[in-house]
Amino acid sequence: MVNLDCIGVLGEGPLLVDPGDMDEGKRLADLILRRLTDAGISDLGLQPLTSDHTVFQDRGFPAISILASRDCFLRYHTAADTVDALDIGELAAMVEALARALTEP
Repeated sequence: MVNLDCIGVLGEGPLLVDPGDMDEGKRLADLILRRLTDAGISDLGLQPLTSDHTVFQDRGFPAISILASRDCFLRYHTAADTVDALDIGELAAMVEALARALTEP
């Protein structure tokens, strides 16, 4: 399971990745991080996060979370949460990198 939070938000610090404690999650996170770097997204960091993915991890499923920044939640689900606050190019690069990582043998 891959949880994406606030991906593509303009001007929001590094992407934070939580691979969890399972080997499968760590392998998937490593692959995704390499593909993101290949796509030119290099401001990345590993950090434990609490989000929608944790319920899956708690039940033994490999799950990771990728979060644009904790600051994005200041406008998340508010009137300021609009499409003009997105970096469409970064969002497209993220989707492409994830698709490559998830479909590789």
